[in-house]
Amino acid sequence: MKFAYTILSTLLLISCAQNSEINITPPPTSEKKTKETEVIKKNKINQSDSLYSIYDTIIKLDSSVRIISIPNTKTEWDSILRTLNTKVQSFTITTSEYNIIKGKEGTQILIPKNTFNLDEEVTLKLKESYSKSSYLFNCLSTQTDSGDLLETAGMIELRAYSRSEEIQITKDKEVIIKFPIKGEKKGDFNLFNQSLRKDSIVEWKLYPNGKDGFCLFEIDIKAGIDHVHLKGNRKEFTFLTQKEKDLLARRMQNSISQRFPLLCASSEKKKITFSSRFYEKDKIFYEILSKIANNLDYLGFNIKNKLKADMTINFTFGNPNSEIDIKKYNTIIAERDKLNKFEQRKRLQELVSFYTLTSNKLGWINCDRFPNNSNKLINMNILAETKYEKFIFYIKEYNGALQPFQKKRTFQIKKIPENLLGVIIALKYENQKIYISRKTVKSSLKTIKGFDYEEVSLSQIENKIEEMAKF
Repeated sequence: MKFAYTILSTLLLISCAQNSEINITPPPTSEKKTKETEVIKKNKINQSDSLYSIYDTIIKLDSSVRIISIPNTKTEWDSILRTLNTKVQSFTITTSEYNIIKGKEGTQILIPKNTFNLDEEVTLKLKESYSKSSYLFNCLSTQTDSGDLLETAGMIELRAYSRSEEIQITKDKEVIIKFPIKGEKKGDFNLFNQSLRKDSIVEWKLYPNGKDGFCLFEIDIKAGIDHVHLKGNRKEFTFLTQKEKDLLARRMQNSISQRFPLLCASSEKKKITFSSRFYEKDKIFYEILSKIANNLDYLGFNIKNKLKADMTINFTFGNPNSEIDIKKYNTIIAERDKLNKFEQRKRLQELVSFYTLTSNKLGWINCDRFPNNSNKLINMNILAETKYEKFIFYIKEYNGALQPFQKKRTFQIKKIPENLLGVIIALKYENQKIYISRKTVKSSLKTIKGFDYEEVSLSQIENKIEEMAKF
């Protein structure tokens, strides 16, 4: 009984201690039988019905895992559950150089020179969380530490190590994180850093400086022998609307874009007009460039008085916190005209696929925005039938997932808008088997209970959650 309680209570936590790596020690090669293996043999346990079959599945999934007996400690069971966590990716960088690392799910992280105050190699460890199942098994909830609801565009865990010791970013330094856009691009995303609840669920704290934005890296003004080349001070385009920023983003490529020319038609002391000659089929973008050109003083260029008729302004855009690699930039400019229209279009499609944010902290990092919902806030209760169940609420209207607080058999989601449509995924552990259930509900004061469970294997559980979380 004690053994069963230990396993079941551990499942309830779903390994919410935020460890970054799986560490299962292989058993000794000795052929001496343990008491546990003797019990298995004596009782002739049916592997298809027992916890042992779960282990057998893990062995097939990962040959590095070797298990010969049923676990009898919390630590062993916790290690098995961690196989469901997002896998850790490792990168080694040289701190004196500009580095870009790319995750398997599309995350790009730009690490400027001397981000870490060390003159040696640093190991970066990355977890990416973009799937529904990863929210559950990485213990992530899309709420702030004050209970405000969030819509996520992706969550990552980034940590740095030097000689096996965890280190932090140098004061006044930041890393640039590019979250791949899954679906339609939306505005107003900010960066949030982790805030750990008492039950080890990760919530979020707004990092106000970690905003997506654009600026002018540099401008090139040419007309005959006249030539003005200036680098910008990286001010953001606060005078542009979000739609205009999104259109500008579609022209971006790894913090460096093509040069976009704008021809000065006439210039007076108080008024400058521009020709649309290059933008007959793209008048909206022409209007954006004109607006930027008329705000050059605000952006810190101070060149309005240098503009004359027939002078061409070449704009180069980027993220305000990015570094420009001049050699790479010149290569892109030199190769640009060699690309056919298909390749140009392909690159433009790649440019729009990121939210670019900055962070001066490591750990769990979230790309989020506050959704518009003015409904009354309530506390939604879910009633468990046993002590050994776990629940998560996936929201239909936007990408979010809420993990409730547990008090005995009651699971409560706090400060949720009323009548919010979503799906509750329930997990249960019983008789050494894992069960899963799905229920479509609207958030209300009515207590939610009565789940129809079906058995699921450890190897199927992630795909099953992804399937059940769909609407």
